Amino acid sequence: MTAFNHLLCHLEQEPGTISNTSLTSLFQFITLATRLKNDIILVEPSLSPTSDPPFVLSPAVTVFLSAGCSISPAEVNDAWSLLKDVIWSGGITVDVGRLWETHGTQRGLAEYLLYPPSHSCLHPNCQRLTKGMTLKKAAQTYVVLFTLTKGPCIAKSVHLYCQSQLACGIDYHHNYSVFKGERTYYEHQPDSVQAADHVFIEKSVIELFRTAMDFSWTSATNCAKLYNLCLSHGKQTPADFKVKFELSVEHVWDGYVITSLLKDCERCMNTLVAPHTGEQFQLQERLARARTTIATNTSLTDDPPDEEEYEFNENTRRALPATSSSQDRPGRKKFRAVFGHWRTHNEQLIVAPCGMIIARRTFFEAEGVASVKQFIKEVYAGEDAVKPNHIFFDNNCTLAKVAMGNPFFDNIGLSVDVFHFKCKHSQTDTFCQENCNPEAFPELHSDDGKGWRFNSSVAEQTNNWFSKYHPIAREMLAHKFNFFCDELILRRNHRTEEKLGKDGHNPRIWPCQQVFE
Repeated sequence: MTAFNHLLCHLEQEPGTISNTSLTSLFQFITLATRLKNDIILVEPSLSPTSDPPFVLSPAVTVFLSAGCSISPAEVNDAWSLLKDVIWSGGITVDVGRLWETHGTQRGLAEYLLYPPSHSCLHPNCQRLTKGMTLKKAAQTYVVLFTLTKGPCIAKSVHLYCQSQLACGIDYHHNYSVFKGERTYYEHQPDSVQAADHVFIEKSVIELFRTAMDFSWTSATNCAKLYNLCLSHGKQTPADFKVKFELSVEHVWDGYVITSLLKDCERCMNTLVAPHTGEQFQLQERLARARTTIATNTSLTDDPPDEEEYEFNENTRRALPATSSSQDRPGRKKFRAVFGHWRTHNEQLIVAPCGMIIARRTFFEAEGVASVKQFIKEVYAGEDAVKPNHIFFDNNCTLAKVAMGNPFFDNIGLSVDVFHFKCKHSQTDTFCQENCNPEAFPELHSDDGKGWRFNSSVAEQTNNWFSKYHPIAREMLAHKFNFFCDELILRRNHRTEEKLGKDGHNPRIWPCQQVFE
């Protein structure tokens, strides 16, 4: 009879000793005491051999194990007398992960099982649900789960079908359900996200990538390299496994986008719905309603480069280069074709003095003052909009001339920020000195008159932060670029708001009626 059988026989004679509480306390005792080995040695007499466990534990260790394992001090002493040799030899050491890889996959098992959140259909009108029937039709496939602490691991993804004469036809996956070609993501998400058909990533890994992008301007390429070199623990793909133990740039971006969309839906108390196709996500809907992003080019005042004029003949359905003699011919419409990439010039930001980014717009060709004026008017348009009573801009002396006589800018001060006014604007420019000198606006001065009430350079400081993402975003297409910029601004605003709250500034959104009361 093996030692394990002897142990089972003893437990069988005392079945009342087996419970969740007793077994938990036992394993906790072995685990904690094993980690305390060096502390136990330290308080023993100097002539005591370190190779043998002491017969009695110190009072401090006894009290700690008693509290940590929910047992009495007397039970600690009894457990130590019984288990001290096992603990001193290293406790329980089992490489569970390698056991799964060695013995699990060939038997259809895996350490990580990525099931749907429920074994029952979640549709309220499903007949299987009303009959109390669980889902039994399943499809499973082996995937790779990229974890933060254990590197890439073999996992099994299982999705359950609700398909029979009594069913509603919904397919339940780990993160979402599929019905009629649409994915509906669950309100409460598990700890991992599906980034590709055979790739799942822990949320902690994705958050590490998002934070690296936020604070160290790390590209998705370098995020993937960082994981593969430092967090993969040197694991190699098993010879008979078809999915590589290697994170790719596409996996990083897909995980970033999915997590961002899920967090956005959580903030807005919405449900994320996406087409169940290879093109996983439609970013433009998020972009269209984002309050912090205005990514149109309606304010352009100049034509883009590399254009040619064509005329379209509605009778022949052909487009030909336009000529001066064909301008007024009936049945022909003119249009312009742009060839090649249309490169952006800059991202224009409107920033509150507290550091919150209010709006963004992509400018092409140049930072035209007319475009800036239109941008400001569109951001603060509408009956509910609260216009600022002062705007800092490094080129306000030109903006003030352009906006002169425009009723929208009545009662809005337009001064150059302090840094640019001192360093970049000529003292011989009479209009600028008389109309855009921040010294001329008493409301900008602090109460003691020795400083400034607001940080007039906050936009320049924010631009410095934002410009460092240029190497990451320079080759993105429009939708991904706008989504990425939108997410960066949302995350920065969230951090700024948290800091303002911790510093006691009570950040909040004012209802219009309170502003005007």
